[in-house]
Amino acid sequence: MCSWAQLGRAASHEQMLLLARDEETGQGMDDQQVRDEVITLLIAGYETVSTALTWTRYLLSQYPDVERQLHSATTSR
Repeated sequence: MCSWAQLGRAASHEQMLLLARDEETGQGMDDQQVRDEVITLLIAGYETVSTALTWTRYLLSQYPDVERQLHSATTSR
């Protein structure tokens, strides 16, 4: 059984999933469970970023002066 400290030292989320053990049974995840967890992490990350960008664009559209300043600051090089 791996401790949380050992899991925290894992190099990646995938390694954490592979090292994780059920507290009651001591069993790790099978390949299907690991694949499902990785897909969930990828989709959740994608949705979070897209939602944040959508709201950012919406809020900028409500404040045209700020949007122009941001555009100017990011294209002035």
